[in-house]
Amino acid sequence: MPFHRDSAKQIEQLVKNYKHNEIERVQNKALYEKYFHLFMKKNEKNIKNVLDYLYTVDGIIPFFLKGLLGEAPKFQFKDYHSFISSISNRLNDQEIYGYLHNSFGISKEEFEANKNDFYILYKNIHYFETNLKVVLDIVFERLAKNASILPDFIIAKIASMALTPYMCANIVRFMQEKQIISLMQHFDINFLTDVVNELEPNFTQKLMPTIQQKQVEDIFKTMLQKGYFSKIAAIFEQYNGNLDIYKQALKKQLTSPQIAQEIIHKVSPYFVDENKKQEFIQFINS
Repeated sequence: MPFHRDSAKQIEQLVKNYKHNEIERVQNKALYEKYFHLFMKKNEKNIKNVLDYLYTVDGIIPFFLKGLLGEAPKFQFKDYHSFISSISNRLNDQEIYGYLHNSFGISKEEFEANKNDFYILYKNIHYFETNLKVVLDIVFERLAKNASILPDFIIAKIASMALTPYMCANIVRFMQEKQIISLMQHFDINFLTDVVNELEPNFTQKLMPTIQQKQVEDIFKTMLQKGYFSKIAAIFEQYNGNLDIYKQALKKQLTSPQIAQEIIHKVSPYFVDENKKQEFIQFINS
């Protein structure tokens, strides 16, 4: 079976036939099912975007050329217990509550009252995500490889018309930094901001020092306009490098005390680390 169709079928199979683990230990199955369903709904659009692309491309490629795209890959999935062992060192209340709070708005009280079930929910969500990532990363890596043969301005044009910000944010993970920076010059600020909103915070902080300060400022301005407050908080909270670039970009938006307080009001609820939250508030008020 050709690469595109086989990858699509594998994604569909993961979504349809996911086997829930440790389900016999769940005390409130309605609560577990509610939040796992919400998780799937949050990811439904991105998964559909990838499936639509894979089936569309497979449908327009002439049959006699399908073999040139390469054989369908063999997807290697880690079993559940091996996966849990590999992440056991970071399974703690702060990690799990932080994820659930940012994803579903779960309160501290609800988390404490259903901690057993939320631990199992967290583990199943991340196991599903890990298996899905095995397939998607092969798809995104191949797209990045195919894109490398085209001029950057053409890639950017195709990406902004035919791909979603989610797909672009994942494809660039497999590109050379020099090419990523070049592509960013060809995206309009709205599309670029949507792509940045989909990037993992650790990838964002890797790119930030290489981007022109004016472009960083434009991105942060547009993020505030679009309401991407969770990403603004996540970058500040998880940034491991020098925050000066971030602070300078955000400072440009603080044109009055009223706007400063508005930003605090909208961004601060998305912080999990209370110390980082207070540091952010102090920075905005300084």
